[in-house]
Amino acid sequence: MADNRLQRLLGKGFSIAAGIGFVIGLGILRTPGEIATTINEPLPYMALWVVCAAFVLLSLLVVAELMAMTPRTGGIYALVAHAYGPYPGFLIGWSDWVANSASMALKAFVLAEYMALLEPRLAPYVEVVAIIVSTCFAMLQLRGVRLGATIQQFASAGIGLIVIALAAALFYGAFTAGGPANVPDVATPRGNMSWVALGTVVAAVVYTYDGWYAPSYFSGEMRSGPRAVAVGAIQAALIVAVLYILLNLAIVVSVPLGALIGHELALAGAIDAVYGAGAGTIVVVAAIFILLSHQNLQYMAASRVLYSLSTDGLGAQRATSVNDRGTPAVAVLI
Repeated sequence: MADNRLQRLLGKGFSIAAGIGFVIGLGILRTPGEIATTINEPLPYMALWVVCAAFVLLSLLVVAELMAMTPRTGGIYALVAHAYGPYPGFLIGWSDWVANSASMALKAFVLAEYMALLEPRLAPYVEVVAIIVSTCFAMLQLRGVRLGATIQQFASAGIGLIVIALAAALFYGAFTAGGPANVPDVATPRGNMSWVALGTVVAAVVYTYDGWYAPSYFSGEMRSGPRAVAVGAIQAALIVAVLYILLNLAIVVSVPLGALIGHELALAGAIDAVYGAGAGTIVVVAAIFILLSHQNLQYMAASRVLYSLSTDGLGAQRATSVNDRGTPAVAVLI
């Protein structure tokens, strides 16, 4: 081990990549179908995505000030401990660590299930595949923070291109098929509009934008300091908002929103409706890529939370160990 201090090896590009990679997940592939059960008119549907994007950006502008004043790795833990003290920090820090670790395990399992959809012979080995995939990403982290950061930057760029490509495919389908009115055999049931249902879909959209604080997990490792973290988080949130609004606009001009109801991956349902049954398999491939990216990023984030808790005496002392490649290695293994 080199010492117990993280190294400033990350650039602003990684800050943006972390924000994009943490936000864009399965939510954008699933949430349109959840919304369509309540709102299936194009104008209010699009207004919901735009208003929620504005709400998230306003929230981020407030938190970005705190990010710029907190030159510590640790994400939400570091921010809350700075603002409110050690006890609230302790509660939110351990909650965040457990949530990240559980999310990583769940996503590895879902990833293996999607791989089994493409290759049915993997179905009896879903748990084994999940463990192998997750373990491989842990081993990659031990190779150094630069490797993890490079993987994430390429992965986030790939995720952005996937969203653009899916939107382009839907726009092209709308142009060649003549729009949602010409998609055959699609019924558009009336939405179940109530205050409870509306509140549920608003929460779903806000959650789909969630993760904009991701760059703060690495504030103590940024070469340009915490201000670059805050700026990177804002830039990432703006990019995600544009991508989400573009993709949802492509959906509403290509298929009736009612066609998405009942689909586990609503975007796959939209692709199937435009191009025929089976075309939506490409969305399963996209989901696998996104889930692989999340394995990398959540190992990086969760280990930083445990490292920061431990440096404050709220975790295991051994978890403060940093290897000569800048990785909190024991925290990764835990």
